[in-house]
Amino acid sequence: MYTATDETLDQSILGTDNDDTLLGGVGNDTIVGNRGNDLKIGGEGNDLLIWNNGDGSDIMEGDAGYDTTQVNGAVDNGDNFELRANGDRAEFERLNLGNFVLDVDNVEQFEINGGGGDDTLTVKDLTGTDVQKVFFNGGEGNDFLDASLSNVEIIANGEAGNDFLSGSSVPAIIDNLDGGIGDDTIIGNRGDDIKIGGEGNDRLIWNNGDGSDIMEGDAGYDVTEVNGAVDNGDDFELRANGERTEFERLNLGNFVLDVDNVERFEINGGGGDDTLTIKDLTGTDVAEVVFTGDLGNDILDASQTNVQVTALGGDGNDSLTGGSGNDFLDGGDGNDTLIGGTGADTFVVGANGINTIADFNFSEGDKIQISTFELGISSFSLEQISYDLNDQTLYYGDTGLATFSNSLEGYNAADYIELV
Repeated sequence: MYTATDETLDQSILGTDNDDTLLGGVGNDTIVGNRGNDLKIGGEGNDLLIWNNGDGSDIMEGDAGYDTTQVNGAVDNGDNFELRANGDRAEFERLNLGNFVLDVDNVEQFEINGGGGDDTLTVKDLTGTDVQKVFFNGGEGNDFLDASLSNVEIIANGEAGNDFLSGSSVPAIIDNLDGGIGDDTIIGNRGDDIKIGGEGNDRLIWNNGDGSDIMEGDAGYDVTEVNGAVDNGDDFELRANGERTEFERLNLGNFVLDVDNVERFEINGGGGDDTLTIKDLTGTDVAEVVFTGDLGNDILDASQTNVQVTALGGDGNDSLTGGSGNDFLDGGDGNDTLIGGTGADTFVVGANGINTIADFNFSEGDKIQISTFELGISSFSLEQISYDLNDQTLYYGDTGLATFSNSLEGYNAADYIELV
């Protein structure tokens, strides 16, 4: 047994390769057990209780103060860690490599360093324990953090590699998730979280029920993904706020995303009649917006923007309006209204409903795209496409595909129709 020689000082206590009992004093002590199944007691003060790769299954007692358990994983191999509650104590286990279990009490903070390899950390519900905060540093490798069941603050840095980071699901908790270098995927879950992509092509995800997040794409071509309500119609607005981008839901559970250094937005409406208004995005980094309406009669108004817009209406009678960019408008099933705006736009038509194309302009480079798959045929030629001057409707055989607000008389089908 080792006891601090002067309990009033900050001690560094180092164990042996045997089963040691190490007792700190009233200072801010650092205790390293080394190999063996050790008992580490911090005593009073803000103590640091350290487990290094190769150590045994230790008991750690933080005692009074704000104490930290630090775990340093394998340097070259991927660790699979799990942090969970065991009554009012915390249990930390490695499920692979050399298995060990830490039995921890009166510790407020865990600091977990993955080291090299593809590391996994699962943080479960820690209700009843003293744990308030978890730090995770992935190190090199494609690391995976799942804290979606946890109720503590998560601060994570994936560091090098293509990492997946998922924060806690408690609305009152603000997580800070940094992907580091690599193509990372970051989900904050509930709460007003901070998501930083770091270098690489990152994906920053907001799901229905999450909070008002800050998203920083950093270097690379980054994506903000928004997934709306499954059953109810969302009313979304995307706009500039100086050099930053704001994305807001104006109905249901209101939220605002504060976004910078993100080049692409992907907005999925889900069920219900969804509305997306895209305003002028001049000054921001946004170059492309993709809107998927899914079920319902959805409305897209991008008439004020100059970024490229891709709109997929899905089922329902949708109204899709592009802006001044080269837009791609596909109403999906239903009788849809498509307005391209200026620019060389592509309008997709099929057999499951007759679309109304309000502003087809051959001189701007507009195209009609027809899918052989949607028509249920292996192939066909442009000779099977006809245009009726009387009703200004485009036909495949007897099947109406689209009605035009302006006449296509004199146009050669080969010049404006694409078969895919």
